[in-house]
Amino acid sequence: MPVGSGLSAQFGMKEELVYGTAVTVDRFLEIESEGIETNVVSIDTPVLGTQYLKTSQVSRYVKDATGAVTLPVMTKGFGKLFKQLLGASASAQVGATAEYKHTFTPDANGGMGVSATVQVGRPDVTGTVRPFTFEGGKVVSWEFSIGRDGVLKLTVTWDFEDVATETALATPSYASGRMQFVWTNVSATLGGTSVFLRELTLAGERPRDVERTGLSQPKKKEPILNGVSSVTGSAAGEFESLTHYNAFIAGTQQALIITATTGATVIPTTANPFKIVFTLPACDLVNPGSPMVGGPEILAQPLNFRGLDNGINPVVTFEYHNDETTI
Repeated sequence: MPVGSGLSAQFGMKEELVYGTAVTVDRFLEIESEGIETNVVSIDTPVLGTQYLKTSQVSRYVKDATGAVTLPVMTKGFGKLFKQLLGASASAQVGATAEYKHTFTPDANGGMGVSATVQVGRPDVTGTVRPFTFEGGKVVSWEFSIGRDGVLKLTVTWDFEDVATETALATPSYASGRMQFVWTNVSATLGGTSVFLRELTLAGERPRDVERTGLSQPKKKEPILNGVSSVTGSAAGEFESLTHYNAFIAGTQQALIITATTGATVIPTTANPFKIVFTLPACDLVNPGSPMVGGPEILAQPLNFRGLDNGINPVVTFEYHNDETTI
């Protein structure tokens, strides 16, 4: 029986065929926390002739739901979520092995037609897991992070059209043999040269018009991209030379490749490990980028960056290698 605390929480999702038309979730991922808030609007109309609001002067409706979910990235099961982050996906077998490479890139139409239903199971103190089912889910931002003594984590910020509590709680099942990506197996190269890093974040944002409501239509239409998208990040290394400082000053555009693997754990019948590779083919270093003396410690070299469109390659690409034949 579930316990009456967050220990019994669950998270499931499924890609929608039509924006805002809920589907039964069937992809379950383990989360660390979630903060999806139902946004309720109260319409109060004070008038003269009375000292207090009357019951007839107050109306309320559910506007939408928004919030973030944080979860450790695993070797299996994340393909559906990665597609929500970027929009486009392609899968291919690697040779005649059991390995499959799932490639995710920003789609050409700003994510139109890509949305998900998300269900969060929230336990009450009696041990009953209450389903909150959010439909019309669009990812507005995301961030991967990794640091020393940690694992690769992903925080996804969602915008939803509506929420329901009457939908039945789905029974969770998880990909077997899944593993986490530990900091000891995460590396990066900048301009083809290995970079010493203590911590790293990689984030993306696709601004959308999430206020597409109108008279007699309080449920929003599918949000449309209405601003310049961005891929940014931050990293901290040691001040080893003037190489990165000079690149920062000059605005040198370089390829950044971040690779997370499982080390010795390999995909059956091939020497390649489970892994995820993030590639930014053209990025430059941005402020703050100067090493500074803050005391007797080793000077840190800030490596804050942004991805640029070189007109040839996607601004960012995720390559997810595992033994799942589809995402």
